[in-house]
Amino acid sequence: MTCASGSESTLGPTSVLTTSQYWRQSTPQALRQQIARRIAQPGAKEEVAKAISNERLQFKTLWNRSLPINQLPYELLVYIFILLHPTVTVGPYVGVLTSSREIFQPTLELMATCRLWRDVIVDTPAFWSVVVPERWNAKWTEFSLARSRSAPIEVWARVWPDRPRFAYPLVHRIRRLYFYFRVNIALPSVDNSGKDWLFQLLCGTQVPAMPALEVLELETTHDERAQTRGKTPNDVNLSQQRLPRLRSLTLTGIPAPRDAALYADLHTLSLTSCSHSLSIDQFLDALALCTRLKTLCLHETLDRLSEDWKQRDPVPRRPPIHFPYLDSLEVSQHGSVCTSRFLSHIHVRASAQLEISTRDHTRVPTHRDAGASILLLAGGMVPPNHAATLAPLATVTDVDVSTCWSCDWGIGPAWFSVARTGTGATDTTVTARMSMNMTRADWGARRGWVRGLVELLGRAPVTTLLVDHVDSRPDSVADWAAVFRAFPRLECLVVCASEYAQDSDGAVGIERMFLGLHAASVSATATATATRTGACSPAAVACPHLKRSGVGGSATMTVYEAIRTCIVYRGRQGVVLEELELYLTRCCGDLSPALGG
Repeated sequence: MTCASGSESTLGPTSVLTTSQYWRQSTPQALRQQIARRIAQPGAKEEVAKAISNERLQFKTLWNRSLPINQLPYELLVYIFILLHPTVTVGPYVGVLTSSREIFQPTLELMATCRLWRDVIVDTPAFWSVVVPERWNAKWTEFSLARSRSAPIEVWARVWPDRPRFAYPLVHRIRRLYFYFRVNIALPSVDNSGKDWLFQLLCGTQVPAMPALEVLELETTHDERAQTRGKTPNDVNLSQQRLPRLRSLTLTGIPAPRDAALYADLHTLSLTSCSHSLSIDQFLDALALCTRLKTLCLHETLDRLSEDWKQRDPVPRRPPIHFPYLDSLEVSQHGSVCTSRFLSHIHVRASAQLEISTRDHTRVPTHRDAGASILLLAGGMVPPNHAATLAPLATVTDVDVSTCWSCDWGIGPAWFSVARTGTGATDTTVTARMSMNMTRADWGARRGWVRGLVELLGRAPVTTLLVDHVDSRPDSVADWAAVFRAFPRLECLVVCASEYAQDSDGAVGIERMFLGLHAASVSATATATATRTGACSPAAVACPHLKRSGVGGSATMTVYEAIRTCIVYRGRQGVVLEELELYLTRCCGDLSPALGG
């Protein structure tokens, strides 16, 4: 930084730096030089020390104001503060805010940096728009509301009986409302206060509508005693008339809205443990209005509709519901049949992410009407018309299949997910993960899941296949051959035998997998030879791009022979397996002689 012209002549040798005009015109470098000269000048020590002390405060102020960040317009400075501390502005939060300190601590730290930053924050209503009413700090709530002026506010409330009803006069300003309360038998006054406050705010006749509300999150928890005594949450009766701008609705333990018009403009809908007064068709009709929906989460709520999903046809007669902007679909904690029936009504676009799971203790073999062999592959959750409804299945590049074994007669939830990573056309990976949940009693029912894999993902450009806990029971050579014929782009194959299966079962499973790959290659070569003249090209071999393979589990010499036969034949056709990793236990012999031919 350079000294401003003429700054040296504005001061005499013994003058005191007190004129604000000089401080505005000088640069920090010039002021630093002037202060250094003053320290070396003769004079009364007390007078000089006092003058220098004042000068340093002014110098610090000017120095802070001369920094590049403080030369920016206030609007850009506010934007930078928001980037540094996203929680100071309107937006999604991680977790639940329980005190004003959580939200205002970053703001207070910024205010303590310098006067300019303090002034910017104090004069910007957006930094005071989040209100966390606290019974022990009501003055802070009033202080925040005063500084927020007329800006939209967000209210995060945990109800206490003595909390003031501050929000009633401010309903026209509330843009986001998070409301949590617990139904407790021991504290009925707390429960009634919470519900009365909520009901009056959202649907009370004496409280005006909430025209600015865009995000509403209501959560309640209650114990079993509360349910048996009829103290579960009442219906808040949400309506589009009172909430005309609602875009995001998250309910937990609250009855789902009956007003179908309320669903029409939603971008986010999340229902957890919500009861319904609607029938299945009425609920589907309400969802059909959600043409702008981007996120749909349904947890333990579908089977609470007024009808039984088991009475519905596996493939519905009504056309599927289309969500043209849906980015994420999550359906969890329902029975297999309920999940399958619901998904058969929904068309999910190809770029969306899926996460589907059943609730605990869902016995897979009891729901065979949910869809043939796919039932065993994905716990019965995938509908028979999945090709017409679940478009993400046709985009999968990586497949990860696992079996969750249990040594007792209980069973855990099955799950199925499709996730997308990457943004470009060439670096995008779509991974499908699925699990089967089996006990020892279910081993015999697993036959056919390999064929189900082909039926489920046969149209997808699969390049990676990982199969965990394979054994001899579910698959045959023909089943595996069908897999390799269905996935011609396969580049990586990893198979591990089940640790709970007997050694012979695991070895036979691995053997059949390689025999299936060999059979598919021989069949492809024979077909190509019969239709062409001359030598067969490598493209005629099944999975011509397969370069890496991994095998884990126990093995016998027959396994080694199957591996050798497959690798040698493919090599003679010009397709070389570049990498083979073996993680074998209880091996009977050495692999080298088997592969030496």
